[in-house]
Amino acid sequence: MKQSDSIAPEIAMAAVRAIGGDKPERTLRQHPDFASRFWSKVEFEPNTGCWLWSRSTDRHGYGNVNVFGRYQRAHRVAYALARGPLPDVPGYHGAVVMHRCDTPLCCNPDHLSVGTQKANLREMGAKGRQWKTVEKNRATV
Repeated sequence: MKQSDSIAPEIAMAAVRAIGGDKPERTLRQHPDFASRFWSKVEFEPNTGCWLWSRSTDRHGYGNVNVFGRYQRAHRVAYALARGPLPDVPGYHGAVVMHRCDTPLCCNPDHLSVGTQKANLREMGAKGRQWKTVEKNRATV
């Protein structure tokens, strides 16, 4: 999906700060079209309404995007570009961006919400999506 509208520079800078960009003013001058480049790598899925990241993924199936030299999950970048900086959330993990649609590649801001890691784990459990633990073979000698 291509988004024709360019995002306002102040929103883009806030988004870069929200996901940990180190010098957003300098990097955005170098890449003023970051938002349009990002959205051009997202494809619309008409059956689910998901906007699927079409580039690299991590080992868990989440979209990966290089944000000025630092890899971030694509759905976090999408949320920050669409809604602004992620809020400060107490806890070790801080703010997590959760998928309402349970699709790791989805970048549709309407399918994303911000919460805590505890809330994310609670939601995963309620939907039956717990991570599977692998029992390792342990040899005894």
